[in-house]
Amino acid sequence: MATIDRPQISLRPATPSDLPEITSLDMSAHSTHPMTGLAWAHPSDAHAVLLARYTLLFSLPFYHFLVAVQPLPLSPSLSQTPQSEKETDQILGFAMWKEGGEEKEEPDFQPEIPETANLRLISWFLAESQKTKESLEKEIKGAAFLDAVAVRPDAQRRGVGGVLLRGVVGEVDKRGERMYLKSSKAGKGLYEKFGWRCIGEHGEKGVTTDLKDFGFEHGYTSWDMMREVGGAK
Repeated sequence: MATIDRPQISLRPATPSDLPEITSLDMSAHSTHPMTGLAWAHPSDAHAVLLARYTLLFSLPFYHFLVAVQPLPLSPSLSQTPQSEKETDQILGFAMWKEGGEEKEEPDFQPEIPETANLRLISWFLAESQKTKESLEKEIKGAAFLDAVAVRPDAQRRGVGGVLLRGVVGEVDKRGERMYLKSSKAGKGLYEKFGWRCIGEHGEKGVTTDLKDFGFEHGYTSWDMMREVGGAK
């Protein structure tokens, strides 16, 4: 796979037309996550469900989507195209977060799940995630929630994730809010650099989900992490 040299990165709010690309990017960056890659027989099924979720969250005023982009060279064929019809940048990564403060009610998300999906894994994983959230209720109450961060595989380890996190924490710090997230092994070190610290009874050990009962040899480990306003002191 061709890789991207260290790009000229800028940030902008996502638009509705970005959501399909954001969805594909998230799937490629998190292909081993139980809910993004492992639970689906066909990638198109996962894309449809994830896109429906992002479309719903994008419509809510307390969710924010930020994309990291690099400019695309303008070809002669595009020089006469109206600006609104041009693709002027390439999305390298995105972040999505929910504002903190008073609990904000979200509409129920009830997508159509195809029969070919691993329904047992999906139901079990969602139930386990809910139990973890409930066990942390006092610690995460009122905190913002960093729901998703993803960088294109061929743009990883080139500073894109750091640019996204600087943009996110800058906005959250302005609001004077702590921020909670669930991290994978791949992201934990970067989050720590930006001030997140492990919380909950499992702490630095994290929580490992055994997936053998669902036909997968490897487990999935995640960490609950909190960032105080301004980062760790």
